[in-house]
Amino acid sequence: MKHPFYIVFLIILSHQFSLAITPTPYIAMRSQSENAPRELVGITRFINQPTNHFYGVFAITPEYTQSFHENRIADCLFGNDLATDTLSAIEVTGIHAQDRDNCKDWLADYFGLPTDFDNTIKFEPIISNFLIDFYGYFGLNNIACGLYATIHAPIVHTKWDLNYFEVVDQLGIRNYPPGYFSENAHIENVGNMGLTKEDIGVKRIDLLDNFEDFVFWQKTPDLGDTVTFCPLQNARMTPKNIDCNKTKAGLGDIQAVLGYNFLLSRWHHLGGGLRVVAPTGNSPKGDFLFEPIIGNGKHWEIGAQIWGHRDFCISENEEKWWSAYFLANITHMFNAKQCRVFDLICKPNSRYMLAQKMTSDVQNLQAAQMPDSFVDLQTPSAQFDNKFSSVANLTKRKVNVKAAVQLDLVGMLTYIKRNLSIDFGYNVWFRSCEEISLASCKKPLQGELWALKGNAHVYGFTNPGTPPIADNTPVALSATQSCATIHNGTNIATTIDGMMVAADRNPVIDNRYWAVATIEGTPVRLNNTITSGAQTNSSNNPIFISEDNLDLCSARTKGLSHKIFFHISNSWLNFHNECRIPYIGGGLEMEFGNRNVPQNEQHNGCQNCALSQWGLWLKGGFAFN
Repeated sequence: MKHPFYIVFLIILSHQFSLAITPTPYIAMRSQSENAPRELVGITRFINQPTNHFYGVFAITPEYTQSFHENRIADCLFGNDLATDTLSAIEVTGIHAQDRDNCKDWLADYFGLPTDFDNTIKFEPIISNFLIDFYGYFGLNNIACGLYATIHAPIVHTKWDLNYFEVVDQLGIRNYPPGYFSENAHIENVGNMGLTKEDIGVKRIDLLDNFEDFVFWQKTPDLGDTVTFCPLQNARMTPKNIDCNKTKAGLGDIQAVLGYNFLLSRWHHLGGGLRVVAPTGNSPKGDFLFEPIIGNGKHWEIGAQIWGHRDFCISENEEKWWSAYFLANITHMFNAKQCRVFDLICKPNSRYMLAQKMTSDVQNLQAAQMPDSFVDLQTPSAQFDNKFSSVANLTKRKVNVKAAVQLDLVGMLTYIKRNLSIDFGYNVWFRSCEEISLASCKKPLQGELWALKGNAHVYGFTNPGTPPIADNTPVALSATQSCATIHNGTNIATTIDGMMVAADRNPVIDNRYWAVATIEGTPVRLNNTITSGAQTNSSNNPIFISEDNLDLCSARTKGLSHKIFFHISNSWLNFHNECRIPYIGGGLEMEFGNRNVPQNEQHNGCQNCALSQWGLWLKGGFAFN
């Protein structure tokens, strides 16, 4: 019998790898200002001095940082829809594309592309920052021995590049049949009953040619004069060859500490103080998926700083020694108002799905329980209102966001020999899971009725062959697909009451009923095509998108990263101005963001989207007394 701990290990391991990675529409990164190692290196010999007068240190630190592990950023944004763990790509395909993956590919219909369209979108997201950090430490021993204050803020230029490009494998040639998007767009010679689907409906020439046209350039297919396909307004994606909307410049968060060293001597100290962070950067607007952010997203922070050091291995002439430092900055991130775009619950990446507008003013549409039956007819609560829109256009909300705790912890060793100092150490950064709530009681979706389209046909037709007599009247249906996903609609050919029902007759929709209209006071069936066909289905009643469908939970992120760093600096202790001691040095850092997934499928977990990045800095300034 296997050891019980071995069995438990296998169960945990299999569970861990079976979990879905839930995408988040917005990644809250570590602020460019939040970098305790950058503050501490190069100046430890000048601070925490047991004097009885005012003294301090001024530092200017230019730094360049750049992210790596691009696939982990893509994981946070798109989750399991990426092709593989190593290839950050998404396939956008129509249902007639060859070798379509129904579990991963995004449905081309949602972007106004033909049903035989096939392309690959490759992502290599990169975040880079150039900043100049201004820092001041002030020993206020003239007021009280051990009292100190620090303040710093960087001027930041940041670039967030989704860095995607599109490879179109098949442009596609297929039209959309009438009723799928519109009633009868671009029909010529309607009276000619010899028309085929190639002659009517939405023609290929009126559809888009690539994914980029929709998600960046805000182009839409031409569905005729009666039906509107709204352009994408929110969560847009900027392609690799376009530089706009990727950069931001401004002042990072201002961080200040007022503290007191309870123990203070030449060779050791222990103290702490009140830490306040004033947000001076920007907050997300939701217009673009990967928008540049400076600072912490407009959170005020209040907390504590705790730090101390001990010198050891001191030479007899006190020109050489080692120091061990620790520093912990702990803050609470208060509510910040932000604009974010949300997916729908249990529908990853649904912000890019297609929704149809519905109206409660139902015209000439009824529902029957049996085909070709005109008894016990019911009127659905709503029907299609001639407008489509991406879900992202409907789910942008102003929200309150906060985090219980943020920790920036440093452990560092310093070696000093005369003018030279060498620092190296370890840093862990942690931010607890965000708490997100709607910022107001106003619920925009209550003013309009919207539902998921999926691959439902939104029009039926009364046509010759429909008893008693019909006149090719298009009638808007109420067919909705609340179970559709970014990958597929729910309509497939299926058997109903022993009869095979084709996919274009809406056999798998919400609350399926047989569609009926009225011509000259006589009820007639609504068919699936404009020339001839079989009775189609409609929803009685449709299922709408509501505020309760917004997935605030999976949009939450947390952060955990580990950093190693190194710095070397030289000071001119014998500078001719004894009140000013200049110094200059340089260093580097490597930060590794943990890779994590939610704890379970019920969104009780929180996606860890901490950035992996490297950085190079120069640090110079002067100490004064």
